[in-house]
Amino acid sequence: MGNHAYSVTGAKVIRTHDGTDHNLIRLRNPWGDTEWKGNWSDSSSLWDDVSQSQKDDIDLVNKDDGEFWMSYNDFLEYYEDISGVFYFDLERETQYRFAQFASGWSNAQETAGGWG
Repeated sequence: MGNHAYSVTGAKVIRTHDGTDHNLIRLRNPWGDTEWKGNWSDSSSLWDDVSQSQKDDIDLVNKDDGEFWMSYNDFLEYYEDISGVFYFDLERETQYRFAQFASGWSNAQETAGGWG
């Protein structure tokens, strides 16, 4: 869907039966529906060339739940703007990391909370 935000929920290199590596990225539509239908989508026949253990490792599910895989190259082709957000698990304080970034609003640069 154009002009819509998605969350990146994973990235993985998948090796097909012929030994070729494929860089994949997992995205989630926060609305919980409307998924990518191209290469490496949930129902793509490309998954037929991937071992069941790799599918299990990435929790591949063929279901219209809003989360889907796509190739990194397709991701670069279809998405223009990327904003980074850090997720902190506050229940596991030992893994907490502090990060600070300078940003701000700029009408001149037409940004949304970050320096262009």
